Amino acid sequence: MRIHQSSFLRRFSVPIALLLSIAISFCSCSLTPTEISSDISSSFNDEELSDILDDSDTIVMATINHGADNPPKDSNENVIFTYDGGTFEMPYYVSATGDATTVGFLLFINGQPQPYSLSETGSISYCHTMDMDTTGITQKFSFFFTPVTGMAGDTLDIVIASIYNPTFKPDMMQTSGYGNYHQILTASYEIYFSQDAPKSSDIDNTDPSVSNLSNSESELTNDFLNIDLLSNYGLSAPDIESLDSNVYLLVYLDGKNQNSNYAVTEDSVHVTIYLCGIPNAKYEVIPYLDHSPIIPSQKVVLKKGLISTIDFEIQADALANARTFYVIASPTEASTYNSTDIYAPLIKSPSILLYNEGD
Repeated sequence: MRIHQSSFLRRFSVPIALLLSIAISFCSCSLTPTEISSDISSSFNDEELSDILDDSDTIVMATINHGADNPPKDSNENVIFTYDGGTFEMPYYVSATGDATTVGFLLFINGQPQPYSLSETGSISYCHTMDMDTTGITQKFSFFFTPVTGMAGDTLDIVIASIYNPTFKPDMMQTSGYGNYHQILTASYEIYFSQDAPKSSDIDNTDPSVSNLSNSESELTNDFLNIDLLSNYGLSAPDIESLDSNVYLLVYLDGKNQNSNYAVTEDSVHVTIYLCGIPNAKYEVIPYLDHSPIIPSQKVVLKKGLISTIDFEIQADALANARTFYVIASPTEASTYNSTDIYAPLIKSPSILLYNEGD
């Protein structure tokens, strides 16, 4: 198993754990969830991290652990699953403590969103939510799915991303943003295909509320580095060199950076997604409303000195009941360019409550 959030955890190859601390403010945060988790642990060794978590000024608000349950291993003790046709079952487990009262899961195969069910005859969805026993008791279950991609002989990444309290939405009275809720934590495995996955239909699954979808590239400017990235990531502005080993995702609504909620005052909201970073890194970019994709995943190949941009509009009528919006950039063929110094992660933008102000 490969763990993509923390070098502290990754060294031990243990089930992933999400530690939410009051050191991270509950106001809307400009960091991506991936970077928040990394900042908690990756800068410290094991003893230092233990001291930090035991410090009286730090309160651990929740923990989430999840991973494959007794996964198959090859002769080198590497975890690898095999798809032999039909419906695939992946035994899994999850445990939680503290405020993690619900946990949702998103699946991706070679970057593409993978719908699944939690039983052989259960409903199929891109995200299922589980109520948690927050005393840390392990809950076992299985993912059931027919792979959306894969040909005989392929070995592809399968990524499982947990979402912390996915049912939460700001009520705009007591809370106006998501705070630490909806952070993700990912675990990655490999799946070998002894048979082709069934061919998918060519039906366009774009949500009827989405229109004017387009993809483009533009020059990476100093203003984008020093203004846009700085305002979104809240640290020092990245430089050109840092883009060779990092990936950055930005989402703008009607040309503005929004991190918690956004009232749509016109007939539609214009969404702009920016992705830049590791040259030749391949991504599938997927926008979600209420944890379901609203357009087919958009294929992006990052290029040095360029920004990849995706634009579209969402009709205000689709936002009558206030909906959670976010974007996920999911890497494909990651093993071809990941290394000790370069890693292309799965990235989720901060969740935003979109609502029609006219309602």
